[in-house]
Amino acid sequence: MRRTLASALVLLLQSASVLAVETPVKWGELKSPYLREALYDFAQNKYFSAIGHLLAERWRPALKPEKSKTELMLAYSYLAYGMHADAATVLQQLPQDALTDELRNQFLIELAMARYQRGDLLGTIKAAQKISGDMSTPLRHRKIGLDASVLLQQKQTDQALALLRTLKGDSEWAIFGYYNLGVILLRDGHRAEAETWLNKVGNNSYSDPESRALRDRANYILGFSALKAQAALQAKNYFQQVPLDSPFSNRALWGVGLTFQTLKEPKQALAAWLELAKRNAADRSVLDGLVAIPYVYAQLGAYDQSVKQYRIALETIQTEIKHVEAAIEQVRIGGMLNVIVDNITQAHSEAFNEYQNFPVGPESRYFAGLYESHTFQTALRNYRDLRLMEQQLQRWASAIYSMENASDTFKKVYVDQIAAKQTKLVTAAAEMKQYIGKLAMAELENRLARLRGYTTDALFKLGQMYDRESNR
Repeated sequence: MRRTLASALVLLLQSASVLAVETPVKWGELKSPYLREALYDFAQNKYFSAIGHLLAERWRPALKPEKSKTELMLAYSYLAYGMHADAATVLQQLPQDALTDELRNQFLIELAMARYQRGDLLGTIKAAQKISGDMSTPLRHRKIGLDASVLLQQKQTDQALALLRTLKGDSEWAIFGYYNLGVILLRDGHRAEAETWLNKVGNNSYSDPESRALRDRANYILGFSALKAQAALQAKNYFQQVPLDSPFSNRALWGVGLTFQTLKEPKQALAAWLELAKRNAADRSVLDGLVAIPYVYAQLGAYDQSVKQYRIALETIQTEIKHVEAAIEQVRIGGMLNVIVDNITQAHSEAFNEYQNFPVGPESRYFAGLYESHTFQTALRNYRDLRLMEQQLQRWASAIYSMENASDTFKKVYVDQIAAKQTKLVTAAAEMKQYIGKLAMAELENRLARLRGYTTDALFKLGQMYDRESNR
């Protein structure tokens, strides 16, 4: 886990899709048809449309309870659309008796996490400081994780660790906190305490995808930790708890092979790595396995098979190099970049659901690691928002032209204003797209360098095999 401390809690924060907000509000029966329509738009992730309905509803006479519901729904819609300042303003103007402590705190933590994901540390702190009063256990756990993230960003590692150690009880959010606490402790060399927390994660019984993924991740991390500490049998136990269909099974299979090698059981190691070699070679663990297989065959005295497997490994690596070089060229000319940003910034999708919208294709698999990074996701969100605003301005311009009772002078003034703003948005979007391209190019170039390193290693070992054969 070679990550900076500031990003150690990224999994915790990514797990809450702040921009696809699910309100904890029980709206009850809504008498206003416009309010019902706004709620329907909200459920469909059409936040801009919901905001329009709710702003119009402000001007209509309504019952007092529905006035409060309108404002609260507007605040959530602003938050989901990324308009954090407007969301905070609406929340502040709500009467104190319009919200329970739990609902107000729930909203504030959504606001704080949204600001954190945008890199607004000061805004995050301001929102989090307003959280007070009674909180449910999951919400309290969530706030601890957020506060710890802020402390890590400020390089206050000891304070962050002390705060995470206060986690007590059981909830999905506590599991994320235990995981991040364990990872930080392990990184700082506190293996015994780290294992205590990571074992809590590895033994969690939650069935949601995020908790299952954390369970598998914790087990393979524990496995490598045990292997490093020369506790091979313990490592094997951890690795074998990761299911073969887990997203982390490649890493676990690689660890199983290393464990059996440590135990002087090369045949068992070979079995694990042969299974690993059947998988997608875009994964680094698969490439590690491909290069390790011929080495084990040589250990077993099967030199002809070893040479054959080195050749297979080299052929696979060369194929991967060609794919990566093609992807680099696609990014350079803009093709692959267009696929990434256009697929994720679809005009009809205002909710930023990263994993559903990420394009699937031969080259896009090389961006999986990059796509998990906070920096890349923030850049995509910013680009998406710029594009959505640009498209909305275009719709407004079209609407002005269709107005029957407006003069040509009125139309021209407002359309010219819209055009000026569109020009700024287009420029900003182009700059953000270029930045995303730089991130993608750096990822591909790093991958290409690793593949060439695998080639050098495999060729060197193959040369040793030929020397061995010539001296027999």
